Amino acid sequence: MVTFTARNRARIVELHTQIANAIENHDSSAADQALADLAAYSVELAHDVREARQSRKKTTAPAAS
Repeated sequence: MVTFTARNRARIVELHTQIANAIENHDSSAADQALADLAAYSVELAHDVREARQSRKKTTAPAAS
């Protein structure tokens, strides 16, 4: 869900295209690298979403008395 709501669609398409091309060309090294890039991008998105949620919680939390 994170990759759908926070992703850069063009970047996701680019990564999937690299994966498909590498597989089509039987280039396991390129496929492995493209999959690693996709995984790293997914982790980056998850961290960004988590930080944004935490920031929102801090700014919308009621003040302590």
